[in-house]
Amino acid sequence: MVAAGRRVTFRPGARVGTIAASLAAAVSLLLPNTVLAATVIGSAQGTLACSTSSLGDYVQASSSGATYAVPSDGTFITSWSVLAGADVGPVALTVWTPTADPTVFILVGLSPSVTLTPNIMNDVVLATPISVQPGDLLGLRVEGVAECAQQTGLATDTVGFSFGFFADLGGPMHMIVGPGFQLNIAATVELASPPPPPPTPTTADQCKHGGWQGLTDSNGTLFKNQGDCVSFVATQGTNLAAGQTP
Repeated sequence: MVAAGRRVTFRPGARVGTIAASLAAAVSLLLPNTVLAATVIGSAQGTLACSTSSLGDYVQASSSGATYAVPSDGTFITSWSVLAGADVGPVALTVWTPTADPTVFILVGLSPSVTLTPNIMNDVVLATPISVQPGDLLGLRVEGVAECAQQTGLATDTVGFSFGFFADLGGPMHMIVGPGFQLNIAATVELASPPPPPPTPTTADQCKHGGWQGLTDSNGTLFKNQGDCVSFVATQGTNLAAGQTP
């Protein structure tokens, strides 16, 4: 990396940990039809360059500003971005699942690597979206010199990194985790549609034979029993569920 105008090469004394577990079979990814919206996580900003001796995998283990974690309703990553400087990589997006060990992460997603266009924001649309789970973390795979982070100096901004080797998809990676940096990566996460609200009854027959249990009044409140539901229909919505008043 480069700090205060000079390139800094991280040189761990020894390789930390080993890659365990065999390569997991790639999952066929199909974007679901029930997509409501999208959100952007991460921050594609940074002027610190990864040097040629720092090729490897990175993960944003924690962050105090922009979140790098997939939200609770996240389903797929459909695109990602990185701000390029003079160095053009190649680089790739990685997605990691944290474990109980804060230094171990499982590689669960990997995009094709791309050579960057220098000195602009590079936006990459994924031909095959990456399936994600809530809490998964964004990372960056650096295969050549590229801007990879910004220095924040904050203890709550922690990055895990490995040098000179890459994780297998589906396998765990032991990483060195250090504070004060935020990765230069952002991604668009598709969000799952919420389930549709239960319908409101229009006839008393809809309330019978247990049908009231899946119905609500005009305020979206579930009925407490069949009579509650029938009363709502009979009064054309005046008698709300569970004894509410209009």
